[in-house]
Amino acid sequence: MEELRTNIEDCFDTSKIFKSYKLPFIKVKINNCNYVQNLLKENDILFKFPRVSPIINDEKNKENKLILMGEDLLRNYYKVSDKRMKLEDRLNSELESNGDYIIELSDDFFINMPRNVFIGLNSIDFAEYGIMDFKIEYKYLSYIECARQCIPNNIEIVSSFETIGHIAHLNLNEDNFQYRYILGKILLDKNPGIRTVVTKTGNIESTFRTYPLEVIGGENNLKARLKEQGIIYNINIDQVYWNSRLSNERHRIVELIPRKSIVFDLTCGAGAFTLPLIKIKDCTLFSNDLNPDAIKLLKENIISNKLKDDKVITSQKDCIECIHEILNRNLDPEKIFKIEKNALNLISHENDVFYWICNLPELSLNMLKGFVQGKRTYLEKKIQENSSFRNTMNHFFFYCFSKDPNPKKDIETRIFTFLESDPTTINSEYFSPINLSIHEVRDVSPNKKMYCAQFSMVIPIQVN
Repeated sequence: MEELRTNIEDCFDTSKIFKSYKLPFIKVKINNCNYVQNLLKENDILFKFPRVSPIINDEKNKENKLILMGEDLLRNYYKVSDKRMKLEDRLNSELESNGDYIIELSDDFFINMPRNVFIGLNSIDFAEYGIMDFKIEYKYLSYIECARQCIPNNIEIVSSFETIGHIAHLNLNEDNFQYRYILGKILLDKNPGIRTVVTKTGNIESTFRTYPLEVIGGENNLKARLKEQGIIYNINIDQVYWNSRLSNERHRIVELIPRKSIVFDLTCGAGAFTLPLIKIKDCTLFSNDLNPDAIKLLKENIISNKLKDDKVITSQKDCIECIHEILNRNLDPEKIFKIEKNALNLISHENDVFYWICNLPELSLNMLKGFVQGKRTYLEKKIQENSSFRNTMNHFFFYCFSKDPNPKKDIETRIFTFLESDPTTINSEYFSPINLSIHEVRDVSPNKKMYCAQFSMVIPIQVN
């Protein structure tokens, strides 16, 4: 595959990719060039194309310039037996009523020039009209314009891509996949900041939410370095999941969580939530991820950003197992973080308030089953004599997908099911969600969206 990609890149002939226009022009002396250009621009008939100047040199006379006008200004004469017909009286009368002037360019073409432009051009020393074939080269064309010339017209071109540092992730569909090396080459050429282009070759099927990738353009370097919320992240995109499109969502969550809170980040990855919560909100984190590469990168990112490593404890467990561990330690910061409570300098712990994040959309809601064991333990101990409890308030940000036309109802039903809770007793039952709201995060596909389920839950903890 690498050899095939290299061969295609080497043989890619950009000289064969261009766009041709038949354009009317006005030839003027250099000293009149600015005046005529502004006159055409004010009347919206100057040729416009990104990064392409409408003024070109006259190869026959260095003292002249050619100023290009828009293609839509050009008109065809009707033809019969290859002979030009005169303009119909109706067309003449329409032009005269509009105040426009007909200017013949050739046997086949004419333009109707706005009256004020025509008068303005007559006020200068020299103006000559003409028509020319104008070619716009590959370097001036957009990604879509270039790709369109390489891919059959019946195939819709995938143009959107995610940027992760120097890497562009182009999520190609089946129709585009066979042209991936050409698309990768064009994308590289059109985006100077991109050095590597990748595409998925399969779905997310691994336990660690990574997917198989193929480099389809540029360097074979999948270790990205990027900046978000003032934090530098080092990400190996083939080892750890990262989605740049969730940047605004991460910022939203960081804003919602109060300073110096205790946060349980159950699927921390390389630190997308953990690092800004430490740096910006001075929170204390219990950061967990089953993926050993994620934990390794998290620790590296903590060091490279010069953050206090005593603000986070890492764990490498399944989410449900992690929840069990936290509950078994009675939601006690001293037991969870293995340091004295006073050393944490917390605000939220005074009221026993905790925050939970789980960004594993396919499975996050399933992980709520981890609280069922705690609920059963509480009910068993509740009937025992001399058992007393303290109530803790827990706020949740659990991500999920839904294809249901009523996503709130769908997600709410799943939450209550996994928690084995009764929706009719939510105001009086412990381990039951309250103040549930559903925040739409993004479209994943035409019939699938990602949501953040936000709710609170009272968890009683035995104190004796």
